[in-house]
Amino acid sequence: MDCSGAGAAPAAGDLVLTEIHKNSDPTPDETGEWFEVQNVSFAEVDLCGVLLSDLGTDTHIVASSVRVGAGGYAVFGRSSDTATNGGVTVDYVFDGARFQLGNDEDELVLSLAGAELDRVIYDQKLFPDVKGRSMQLQVVDTTSNDTGANWCEGTATYGTDGNVGTPGAVNDVCRPPDEDTAVISP
Repeated sequence: MDCSGAGAAPAAGDLVLTEIHKNSDPTPDETGEWFEVQNVSFAEVDLCGVLLSDLGTDTHIVASSVRVGAGGYAVFGRSSDTATNGGVTVDYVFDGARFQLGNDEDELVLSLAGAELDRVIYDQKLFPDVKGRSMQLQVVDTTSNDTGANWCEGTATYGTDGNVGTPGAVNDVCRPPDEDTAVISP
């Protein structure tokens, strides 16, 4: 890994995990998994050297420059081939043999030089869990993404396989849970 030409490194609070597509359908997880990070700082950061991990044994170090402008997004995925990953434009490919997203429950931790930048610990009971739909954060900060009630399932279709999410863009606005079955009174 050579981060010598990289830009400014992120600090705690600069990055927020804002969207996680952990269970793609019909695209297989081996190519269709991805997650999104938003830079909420006022300056560009470079994610070279950032460690992706869980609380178990999954680890992957970002080994090249990934520059993210102020307010911008970076999408990390298991494949950059839009013909096989469901049509997602990926900014950085992580090694799926060393790091992957659990479908039912898992942790996603970003750290740099031993300092934690952000984390999400999700499960299928408290967080949205719909196959083929991303989980999207509605309140963008590093503490709100700790609570399942601040996440909802994506509603916009992207790419080529009918998966749902907004990779690299502003998240959908959550709809009420009963919106599909609500009766409108005159």
